Amino acid sequence: MRKYLTAIIIFVTSLPLLSQQKEELIRLHEIDSLKKALPDLRDSARVDCLNTLASKYYNLDLSWKQYLDSSRPFSIMANQEAKQIGYKKGLGYSYLRLATLEKWKNSIYKEEYKKN
Repeated sequence: MRKYLTAIIIFVTSLPLLSQQKEELIRLHEIDSLKKALPDLRDSARVDCLNTLASKYYNLDLSWKQYLDSSRPFSIMANQEAKQIGYKKGLGYSYLRLATLEKWKNSIYKEEYKKN
């Protein structure tokens, strides 16, 4: 009886861990879908897609440095293309993402500096 109770408790407490992995896989699939659609898009739709990609990479998980680093190039591309076509909304979102990335980067460097 005791081992069944222990098994049930372990199973129930591990369920949230399984759901988080599934969410990450869904988000990665969304990113792949956006990347596939990107070459066919033009003008403001392309800038919106680039900003969405940057946002999706950023929101994956703040502890994943590689995904934060992946967010930056999409933000820069969105910024450049929004400037070329004069798309103010896209330009604003790209500046917002770039500022957020810069803030995060500075906070990481401050933490590393305090450790040393």
